[in-house]
Amino acid sequence: MIAVYNEDTTRLYDRKLDQSPDADGTEQDAQARSWWDAGLRHFENGEMEQSAECFLTVLRYDPENRPAFKNLGVVYLHLRRFAEAKEAFTRQLQLLKGSKPERSALAEAHLGIGSALLGLWGQPEMRESELHSISTVAYAEFSKVLELEPNSSGGWVGLGIALHILDRLDEAETAFRRALDIDPGNLLVTERLRGVLEDKLEKRLFELGYLSKLNRPIRDFSPYENRQPIEVRGTPLSETIIEERR
Repeated sequence: MIAVYNEDTTRLYDRKLDQSPDADGTEQDAQARSWWDAGLRHFENGEMEQSAECFLTVLRYDPENRPAFKNLGVVYLHLRRFAEAKEAFTRQLQLLKGSKPERSALAEAHLGIGSALLGLWGQPEMRESELHSISTVAYAEFSKVLELEPNSSGGWVGLGIALHILDRLDEAETAFRRALDIDPGNLLVTERLRGVLEDKLEKRLFELGYLSKLNRPIRDFSPYENRQPIEVRGTPLSETIIEERR
């Protein structure tokens, strides 16, 4: 089974919203800053629809406000409006490339795009013919994140999920283990690593003739939206068997 995609995957992206944009004292800037602050308040209160409207209003005053596009993308991830999130992060990236951005800012934009693509992949209405292309592009986005910031835990997690979807299980395992090296206590990454190990075991049992078929990946994760990872003591059976076979 592919590791569960749900709202926790927004942890691939930094949830901390930027501070208010600079203003030069004009009335228009004052209005933009007022809407910006309102967007932050709504976000902190969990009022995502209202927060999105506030940042959209900021962009009406200032159409090239890169932080506003970033924050709008984060809000859209929470709303599971993944196509709009991808558009917001893509616009952020375009504006960044028109300046002299820090590597971390570029990495954040690519991380946001990749996260939105994973969300699109998880939508049950997505056509089968589009799935491979989406996951391939997501893999490319997370690869760019890691080129810019090799120690990005979110980049390694996203890369691992994309590789898992593409059935590149050995590489996915490596990516998740790298993420755990950076963030050892992350139970969500541990769960996703366990999912890869279980799929590797299932694939091996199929090759040996113990299974008649391989299960298709789950894409409709709505029953799992409120699922919380639990800490498991000891080594999972799947990992024990794989280790013994090496």
